[in-house]
Amino acid sequence: AGRFFFKPFTWVIPGLKKKSTAYTYGKDTEFSHFLEAIRVLNTNIQLLSSDRPIHSVAISSSMPGDGKSTIALFLAQTAAAMGKKVLLVDADMRKPQVHTRLQLPNSLGLSNLIAQTLSPEEVINDELPIPGLSVLTAGKIPPDPTKLLSSEKMKGLIKYFEEIFDLIIYDTTPVLGLADISLLTPSTDGLILVTRIEKTDRSALTQALDNLRLSRVNVLGIVANGVQGDANSPYSYYKYGYGNNHKEQDWEEEENLTSTLSK
Repeated sequence: AGRFFFKPFTWVIPGLKKKSTAYTYGKDTEFSHFLEAIRVLNTNIQLLSSDRPIHSVAISSSMPGDGKSTIALFLAQTAAAMGKKVLLVDADMRKPQVHTRLQLPNSLGLSNLIAQTLSPEEVINDELPIPGLSVLTAGKIPPDPTKLLSSEKMKGLIKYFEEIFDLIIYDTTPVLGLADISLLTPSTDGLILVTRIEKTDRSALTQALDNLRLSRVNVLGIVANGVQGDANSPYSYYKYGYGNNHKEQDWEEEENLTSTLSK
């Protein structure tokens, strides 16, 4: 990790009128623009690597409610639909969302896999409507998620997942106020930070980026979620920095993005 540090890209994702609660990939025309943006995001994440494919990605946000779980869910579905063997891991053991969104049981999940004597095959759900997609829910909410994420068992699981799957996507906790990100992300290829236009507080985003810098988290890019407007909009995802341009940006896009966020 670290080869993309301080080279973040900004991807713009159109807003959804309603929260997806199940497997809507390719089934609802209302999601067509959103899904196309997710496809572009998936492709460009892979193009960021100069030496080997991106194998594991953490998805986070500065604060709750910015849409990180939505991005993680659809990114996983998109990668699977494009032929990859994908594992979506709900690593937010504080306020897990994946099992609810995908209507899956959560009696056993990541917390159980770490704390108990279970095999991954007993816990991972691979009987899903989308071929190639497997899901590991968060499981029972533990009293100390940080302890589980920092365990040697978790480190071993991360290595095991990378041997079995083409892409592992971790839906993690928000950055601010929690140590979970700094424990999990160094074992991945990088982090995508999700923000929501006209919702994410500017100071919260700035503080989140500062925290990530100090922790030397490998930030692959920022997703500006919830953009409204058509292709002629100045914030249209069709116009917003999808090129494979690897020049140093030194977080300049942070200032461009924060001008559209909530004060």
